[in-house]
Amino acid sequence: MPGYSRDMGKGWINVKDIKNYERTHNVLTDSEYNAIARKHGMPQSMGSKMGYGFPPRWNFNALHGGVILKNEWLPRRLQ
Repeated sequence: MPGYSRDMGKGWINVKDIKNYERTHNVLTDSEYNAIARKHGMPQSMGSKMGYGFPPRWNFNALHGGVILKNEWLPRRLQ
């Protein structure tokens, strides 16, 4: 999983850290994101397959582009 871990550099995170993060933060699951993408996203090529997603927004954050989702698209538990 992407992230940081001691002595591992960027790109790794401990599974227990993911579970702790999910318990303390509101996290959009992959299936929830994919449902939003199918309903509100745009057709995009993902490798050799077509799927739905959102184009990154330039300058969304300092490091790289990001995706912007409307609050009303989120599941009720995250609104």
